[in-house]
Amino acid sequence: MRPFRLAAICLVVTLVGSACRRGDAPPHGAPADGQRRAIRSADLSRVALNHTTPEEVEQFFGPPDERLPGGSLFYRAVGPEASAASTTFHFEGGTLSRVCRSRR
Repeated sequence: MRPFRLAAICLVVTLVGSACRRGDAPPHGAPADGQRRAIRSADLSRVALNHTTPEEVEQFFGPPDERLPGGSLFYRAVGPEASAASTTFHFEGGTLSRVCRSRR
């Protein structure tokens, strides 16, 4: 039973990763103003899939750098640290369905 569970986890991780790379990259726009702190992985504990609304994401992280088609919210990577990652919050049915992060 253990190998099956490990295989299932690997499959889910692969599917989520590939879904985040399906052309979801936003168009290049104005550079980030540097005022906002980067969204760290630890900060993502504030949101929950199938529960958090776009309004709540904006309350937690401020206004997005871009609003993408379909209602997704895009936050540009800020700061000089190598670990800075852009974050895109995707929504379906009014609640958070996926969070994608991309390193620059």
